[in-house]
Amino acid sequence: MDFGQHYDLSDAQEKPHLQQSVSRKSDILPPSHFLSPQSTYTLGVKVVEKDGTLSDTTTVNFTLVDAVGVGGDTHATEGGGDSFEVRFVRYVDDPSTALTASYSIEWISATEADIDDALDKNAFMSTTVEFHANVTEVVYRLEAKKDFEAEAIEAFRVTVLDGVNYDPVTSSGDDKDKKNPGLETSRSRLFEIADLWTLFGKQSFSDQNGNGVVDQGETAVVDDINNDGELTAADMSHANPGIHFNDVIQGGVGDCVCMAALIMLVQENWQIIENRFEDVGDSFNVTLFDDTGTLQSYTVEKSFIRGAAMANLSGDVDAPLGGVAVFAEVWPIVAEAAFAQHKEGFDNIEPTKPGEIWKALTGKTVQDAILFGSGVPTTGIQSELDDGNQVYLGSRHEANGLPESQDQGGMVFGGPSIVGPHAYVVLEIYGGDVDGEDGPRPTETIFKLRNPWGVTQLIPEEFIDDLFYRYFVFESVD
Repeated sequence: MDFGQHYDLSDAQEKPHLQQSVSRKSDILPPSHFLSPQSTYTLGVKVVEKDGTLSDTTTVNFTLVDAVGVGGDTHATEGGGDSFEVRFVRYVDDPSTALTASYSIEWISATEADIDDALDKNAFMSTTVEFHANVTEVVYRLEAKKDFEAEAIEAFRVTVLDGVNYDPVTSSGDDKDKKNPGLETSRSRLFEIADLWTLFGKQSFSDQNGNGVVDQGETAVVDDINNDGELTAADMSHANPGIHFNDVIQGGVGDCVCMAALIMLVQENWQIIENRFEDVGDSFNVTLFDDTGTLQSYTVEKSFIRGAAMANLSGDVDAPLGGVAVFAEVWPIVAEAAFAQHKEGFDNIEPTKPGEIWKALTGKTVQDAILFGSGVPTTGIQSELDDGNQVYLGSRHEANGLPESQDQGGMVFGGPSIVGPHAYVVLEIYGGDVDGEDGPRPTETIFKLRNPWGVTQLIPEEFIDDLFYRYFVFESVD
């Protein structure tokens, strides 16, 4: 039960000690079986100093209500039995009373016609979910309709609406979800339909007519595979099948270290990824090093049933000219799933140590964390990059003094805020009043960082020490 979102703290905003006390809700609330849903309670709070002096008192009013979230298998391909599962969960200690919740369906690039009439489509289209007494989970199974059209990834969004007797979740902490880390629900989930899956893709779709969505008539354009700044036939003929660091976008699992390692491996040697991944028909095969340095094989099914609780789709595709299908790129999702098998469960990859994933991928080692000490060790980090090693920075728990967000040559300069603790890959350190591939570069020293959430940020050196406190060096594969 998420009590935190129901506190009225308006009287406590300027009382830091009170705010801190109220945040420890497990210490001040009675056991939940003494509380009744839909009832309003008044909680008296006293602030006592260390010497025992009473310094302040206040009351906090709160109402205990159900919470409802949505999750499930958010990826599917057209036909072939690869279905969606739209999973609604009700969070309540006493589910003996029935509850009906409402939700919206936003058709972004998909339409209702893209969902097959079979399975649970009619119930899903009602935009209501009924939790009968003693039921806390309802699943609608949907199947994407095969239309024999080569088209971009299609998407729709499901959002739980505000209700009288429930709130949409802000986060979920139900015991059932704790047994399945990463499967927690949220207020809103994006569901995506692809024609078929592929490991690697060199192309992507864009909104070429500017109407806000990718239409069926719009064609795939090649990415800048050879990094020459131009989109030409040379990119399609390049040996790289489409492996790029911007393919890696962390999803619902807290495995930023794993995602950062994939980014660094692409920078290091994309051919390792190409050689270790294989499409074997109904599944993908991935080879990783075990603790003894021996390559072991892992099978990843193409159903991707964890949906949003996996890495995100990159958005890249393989769209053969004149073909009847577009293949969506999935190698980062496959890599994450294989590493989860290597670690015997997704719940074991969230606290992954940097050395574990790098050794599994390359057989090489990682130095222990190097603390900044006094000032930013820019020279030491640059030296590692010059030696061909890969480096990521570990961020502090919150940003301090982040510069105002600016756009510079397609990169985000400064914002959005650095999050922490989190892994940021150092793509480059540069300085001097010169022109580069990202546009004019400032005279100050700049750290070009890649957030595994899919954002590249340019951070001036003067802010690095406030935002980060350590770095890791990943030994070159060569």
